[in-house]
Amino acid sequence: MPAAPPQNVSGFNISKHDIRVFWEEVPYREVNGILLGYRVIFNETSDVVFSESVEFPRMNVTLEFLRPYTFYSIQVLAYTMKGDGPKSHPIVIRTEEEGKTEKGGDGNCLIIQYLTILNFQSFIRSVETEFLIY
Repeated sequence: MPAAPPQNVSGFNISKHDIRVFWEEVPYREVNGILLGYRVIFNETSDVVFSESVEFPRMNVTLEFLRPYTFYSIQVLAYTMKGDGPKSHPIVIRTEEEGKTEKGGDGNCLIIQYLTILNFQSFIRSVETEFLIY
C-alpha cells in the first residue's frame, strides 16, 4: 500500500452542484506496489462521508449532485491491491450559491456582453444617422 498521499490536491467549484478536484501522483518511491487508483473522500459539516473512486492514471474528478452554497472537506488517497494509503491534507471548497449562473461565473460577463451590445447599437445608430445625412 502507498506510504504517502497524492500530492498538491486542489480544486474549485464549477457550479452550485459540482466541484472539480485535481491532484498529482504519489511520489514513485512511496507507491509500494502497482497503483490501482485513487479514492476521493468528501463530506459536508455532517458525519456522513462519501467517496468517489478514480482509476489510475486519471488524476481528477468532478464531484456532482452536491448541495448549493455548502462547504465540503475533500481528501484524496491512493490505493494498491494491498490497501489504501494515507489521506492527503483536507482542502475545503464551497459550491456556488443558488441563483448564480450554472456556467459563467458571477454574471459579470453578462454585463460586459450587455455593454458591448449597447455600444454596437450606438454604432449602428450613428451609422444610420450618417447614412440619412448623405
